[in-house]
This record gives sequence, structure tokens and C-alpha cells, in this order.
Amino acid sequence: MSQFVPNGRKAWLIAGLLFLYSIVNFIDKLIMGLAAVPIIKEFGLKPAEYGALASSFFFLYAISGFLVGIFVVKRMSAKWLLMTLVAIWTLAQLPMVFGSSLAALYAGRILLGLGEGPGTPSAYHALYGWFTSDKRNMPTAVLLAGVGAGFLIGGPLLTYFISGYGWRAGFIVCGVAGALWMVLWGLFGADGPLLEAVGSKAEPSDEHVPWVEFWTDRTVAANFIMAMACYWVTGLSITWLAPYLQLGLGYTPKDTGWLVSVILGSQIGIQMVISYGSHRLLGAGFSSRISRGLVTGGSVAVGGVAMALAPDIGSSTTQVLLLALGFTLPSLCFVIGPAVVGEVSPPRQRGIALLVTYSLMTVTGLLSPIITGKIVQAAGAAPLVGYTQALLLTGGILVFGGAVAMLGINPEATRARFARNRARELAST
Repeated sequence: MSQFVPNGRKAWLIAGLLFLYSIVNFIDKLIMGLAAVPIIKEFGLKPAEYGALASSFFFLYAISGFLVGIFVVKRMSAKWLLMTLVAIWTLAQLPMVFGSSLAALYAGRILLGLGEGPGTPSAYHALYGWFTSDKRNMPTAVLLAGVGAGFLIGGPLLTYFISGYGWRAGFIVCGVAGALWMVLWGLFGADGPLLEAVGSKAEPSDEHVPWVEFWTDRTVAANFIMAMACYWVTGLSITWLAPYLQLGLGYTPKDTGWLVSVILGSQIGIQMVISYGSHRLLGAGFSSRISRGLVTGGSVAVGGVAMALAPDIGSSTTQVLLLALGFTLPSLCFVIGPAVVGEVSPPRQRGIALLVTYSLMTVTGLLSPIITGKIVQAAGAAPLVGYTQALLLTGGILVFGGAVAMLGINPEATRARFARNRARELAST
């Protein structure tokens, strides 16, 4: 049974497999932006129409994640939940590959969103079955490093296939990647000893926080607001970053692929360094409010300032650097934020809390491509003006979300309040 010890070798193998899972997940998301220009040309789409098509990925995203969190996560093992989700992702590529109509594109993207909505929070849940609360920062950073790696690998890889074989070839690559991951997960994936799996007695606890009390807690609410602000950037990055670089700033398709990789792939280093710093602060005795709340909220706010400054910088190198900070610093809320949720959630409620929080936040991923498309289209013959306005709006949203997190996230106070309320309930019975 030694291989099933929390924080052990098997745990890090699972973290590695979930790292690959994240790569596949975000290659699937990235492709729409990289294929944007040929798709726009083939179907004669206006910016607002492309924004609507791109955002169709999120039509069922939050709904599916919410429903899985409420009805499925407690009834299905984490291993088979992830296997099922990736199977849906893989099948979702077929309408994109074989369809020749706009309706087929919509169908493929909506089906993909249905499968990917519960994807990342389900991965958090599976991962946390293998690591105790005080050890979750770094394995979560490994899982989320797959996002940056997906962008880093996916940018040049998908651009190569799209440029050489047409935009549909990119979707074939995504389907093959999903199928390969399913083989690895089927062979080596497993539920962890800390996971409240189907019929499991792991983490036995009768502790329960009423859901109304949980969702209205200051820490939980502030973390959720920050997550919504950050997911606005996710929606923007996978749909409009590549068109902005190509149609707004005039980069070639090949250069755009590499720049997207550099800008979004820098998440890996940023997440690892700051997550490790947060972990060291926790180990040195600093409160979770400081080492998680202030660190994450501050990073998100700095990212917002960088995003707002980037359009007006004349130097292309400095502009790319600011865009990298603006698009990657917010990703920290998907590394440290889930650890906050896991810290304040009773074990039996953690899976639902993670699925609901990190599914409902994706509503902003639906809105940002649509709103950005309308802003760019309203700019008419000066699309760069529209892109600049969209980035300023995004910067303001990030600064607001980061400020709310810095002021509101206090896991120690939340746990103490939950304990006091529970003690009063027990005393009154």
C-alpha cells in the first residue's frame, strides 16, 4: 500500500499525468484563436460574428461543470470522470474536422465546452485526493503548468499544421492528443487515499458547513470574484490574442504562433516561482491570508496594470513583456485559489465546492470574446483602437478582482468562523 501514501511517488505520478491532461485541455482551447484568421476568411465572418462563434465554446461550460459538481462528482470515481470528459473532448473534434458549415463549427465547440467545463476543477479534485492541504501549492502548480506548456507547445505545433495542411488539421492533432492521454490515464491513473470516492470512507468526518453559509463567506466570495476576473482573461487569450497580434499589430501567422507561445507559455515559470514563494511563506509560519490571499490578489492586480499599459508602449519587446505579465499573472488564481477552497472546505464538501466555484466562474469566458468582438467591430477601419479599448477594460477588471482578493481572502478567519458556528449548533442540540 506504500504507493498510495499521500504526497508520495504515486501522488507525483498522478500530478504528472494531470500535467499532460492540462496540456491537452488548453491545446483544445488555443486552436480556435490560431485558426481564427483562416476561419474568418473561409466563412466571411465579421469580428462580432467570430466572437460569438468563439464564445460558443462556453455556452454549456459553466452549466456542465455545475451539474457535474452537484450530481456526479460524489457518485463517480475521479479516474473514470476524467476519462469520460476526455472522451467527450476527443469526439468533439469530429464536427470540426469533417464539417463544412458554420453550424458544424458551432456544434463542435459547444460539445467541446460541455466536456471541458468540469475538466480543470475535476482535475483539482483528483489531485487533492493525493496531497494533504499543506502540500497542495506545488502539485497544483505542476497541474496548471500544463496550461502554459499547452500554449508553449500548441502555438508552433498547431500553427505548423494549420499553415501547412489547413485549419482542420489542427483539430485532428487535438483529437489524437486526447486519445493518447486516455491510454496513459487508463494504465496509470488512480483515485487517491484522501479522495471521497464512490463508497469510500477516506477522510472520515461528520463536519459540514451549510451551503448558504459557505457560499456567502467572505473568503469564498472574494476568491470567486477574483476567479471570474481572471477567467475573463482566459476567454480573451484563447480567442482574441492571436487575431490581435496578426490583424491588430501586423505580425505574420508564423510569428503570431511563436508570440502566442512565448506570451502564454511564460505561465510555467511565473506559476512555479510565485507558487513556490507562497509555499515557502506558509512553511515559514506566515498566515494563509498573506501567503495565499495577498500574494495571489496582488499578482492579479499587477497583471491588470500591465495589461492596461501594454497597448500604448512603443517598444515591441516591452509590449510583449507587458502582455506576457497581463495574460499570465492572473493564472495564479487557478493555482493558489483552489488551494484556498480546499483549505476552507470540509473534506466531504470539497469536490462540490471546487466543481461549482471553478465552473461558474467561466461565465466571464463566455462574455469576454463576445464583448471584445463588439468593441473591435465598433472601431471599424481602426481595429487597433478597438483592441486597445478591450485591453484597457480587461486591465480594469483584473485590478478590481485582485483588490477584492487582497481585502477579502482570509482562510484562517473563515475556518474559525465555521468552527464557532458548528460549536454553537452542537451546543444547542
